[in-house]
Amino acid sequence: MTSRFTVGLEWNPGKEEVLPRATWFVTPAKGELPSFVLGFTSDRLATPEGQAVFGTVSRSFFDGAVTPFVSLKYATANGTFAVPFGANFRLAEHWTLQGMNDGRHTHFLVTRLQDGVSYSFVLARSRYPGMSVSFGF
Repeated sequence: MTSRFTVGLEWNPGKEEVLPRATWFVTPAKGELPSFVLGFTSDRLATPEGQAVFGTVSRSFFDGAVTPFVSLKYATANGTFAVPFGANFRLAEHWTLQGMNDGRHTHFLVTRLQDGVSYSFVLARSRYPGMSVSFGF
C-alpha cells in the first residue's frame, strides 16, 4: 500500500490455506530512537496453525549492517504470548542472515532481496529446511 503499511496474503502449501497479513511501520528509527512495527501474520514457525499478532522494536547499528529486534507476540492458535528476539545481519548487497528465537525455538534465514522479490532459505528449529518466496507489486 505504502512504504510504511503493507497488506497481503500468505499461502502455506503444507496446510493448503491462505491467510491475511499486514505490517504497519508506526515509527521509523530516528537518531537514537528505535523503529516500532505492528502487524499480524501466519504463525507457522511456533504453532501449527493460526496467526500471530505482534509489536516489534528494532534498531540498526554500523550503517545498517546489524539490526537486533525484540517483539511481543500473541498466538491465536493457543492464546499465548511470547517474546521473539533476534538480529538481521547484512552479508552483502541484497543478502541478509537472520537469527531469531520465536520464544520457543531458534530459526535461521538467509535471504536474497532484489527487484521486489525475496527468496529465503529457512532452517526452522535449527534443523528443518524450508523455502519462502515473497513479492510485491
